[in-house]
Amino acid sequence: MDPNFNNLIGKYLNGSLSSRELQQLNSLLQKKERLDELEQMILAELRQDHPAEEGDPQLRNAILEKLEKQMAMHDDEQAAVIPVNTTRRRLGRFLAAASVFVLMAGGSWLFLRHTAPQEKKLAAPAPAQKKILPGCN
Repeated sequence: MDPNFNNLIGKYLNGSLSSRELQQLNSLLQKKERLDELEQMILAELRQDHPAEEGDPQLRNAILEKLEKQMAMHDDEQAAVIPVNTTRRRLGRFLAAASVFVLMAGGSWLFLRHTAPQEKKLAAPAPAQKKILPGCN
């Protein structure tokens, strides 16, 4: 076990960790072997019998077993889960919708611009009228 890692964990638990040390601890915890080491430290601490504690050892062991199972399931889930950046997904959907809107608006504008205006047809001209001659008796 790395004494520097143990020192950082101790400072974290005491609340005396500086921001630089916190960043260093976070970068160390990104590695799988450090997470396993931290898990072993937690389990070792839980397994220790503290004289000040009173309680049923069977209950304590049952809790430890349940905790170990949950931690094992959590490790399996982490291996199967692929992180997805939802911000990128939302941005992609927004850009797709915006591009469809722009294409529809541009297509409509081009269609309306290039269609030949219909000539308005006026009423047919009145047929040439014959001269009506004056009437007779």
